[in-house]
Amino acid sequence: MSGEKSTVDATAALITKPGNSYDRTPRGMLLAAQFMHRIGLINAEPATWKDLFFEEAHDLAGN
Repeated sequence: MSGEKSTVDATAALITKPGNSYDRTPRGMLLAAQFMHRIGLINAEPATWKDLFFEEAHDLAGN
């Protein structure tokens, strides 16, 4: 956390940017976590995206 203060307008512009979509399905999480492991941010490398989420999300088509 940088401690940076974002304005409401800047945050709203970021999350409403065309091309962004939001839903319950995890996307790209395994790739991000594997990268974090590779550069040393996390110790354990997840084998699947399901290692990163509660069991309730395991039926979703995540990656």
